[in-house]
Amino acid sequence: MLVSILSSIEGCMLLYSIEAPGTSPNTDGITVSVSNNITISSSTIGVGNDFVSIGPGSTNIYVSFVHWSSVGSLGKRSNCTINGTMNGVRVNTWSGAPPSSASNLVFENITMINVLNPII
Repeated sequence: MLVSILSSIEGCMLLYSIEAPGTSPNTDGITVSVSNNITISSSTIGVGNDFVSIGPGSTNIYVSFVHWSSVGSLGKRSNCTINGTMNGVRVNTWSGAPPSSASNLVFENITMINVLNPII
């Protein structure tokens, strides 16, 4: 992971540019855990894995106006571009995760360019 947000309330990340080297294929861009009311907007995130990873105990995470090259998180997304990826939008889980839920997911105004699996 390149950036970690942990135990935060009402935070905002604007105008960030984050990029992992091509030799780092399993790197998350921003990891949000045990945090509430976090906004990530107007940024560019280029990573080999999840551009935003939302961990347990997080609620009301909003991501908008972001250009990314990988995805796999929960929340609300709008006005984004996904370019040159294997997968587009998805809700990603793993077997060791504690019980959790995802609700009120919104994917809107998303442009996909050269994406092999747009929705999974």
